[in-house]
Amino acid sequence: TDEAAARERQGREEERKRVAEEKAQAKALREKEQAERKAAAEEERRRQAEAKREAAEAKRKQQEEARIAKERAMAAVEEAKKQEQLKQQQQQARVEQAEAKKAAAMAAAERQREQAEARAAQEEERRAAAEQQKQEAEERRLAQQAAAEERKAAAQAAAEQKRQE
Repeated sequence: TDEAAARERQGREEERKRVAEEKAQAKALREKEQAERKAAAEEERRRQAEAKREAAEAKRKQQEEARIAKERAMAAVEEAKKQEQLKQQQQQARVEQAEAKKAAAMAAAERQREQAEARAAQEEERRAAAEQQKQEAEERRLAQQAAAEERKAAAQAAAEQKRQE
């Protein structure tokens, strides 16, 4: 009958609506899940990019610290070299001063020795001259004495001759 056919049509229509509604709900659910997965994937990509950026920053900081540490170590080595060089220069200066002092002392001793020798030579010359003067005076005295004795003898001989005459 028409009524039964109408009910059947209405039943089919409702079934069709119900199926369409379920499909729409399933589609909406799939789209929602897909959007959530897409958002989660985007969040994961963002998190990984952040982690990568942080790792790069940490690496940069570490390299900078290593560079500074290397510079400091090199500066310390350079300073140690300078100190060693300065120490060696000071040691060399001390050695040279000691050598100069020793040479000056030796030169002074040599001058004193030469002066002492010169004084001794002068003293020897003076003594020799005094000795020579003494000898010459003695010789003159002896010559005068001999001359006086000769005159006395001649006078005695002359007196003796007169007496005999």
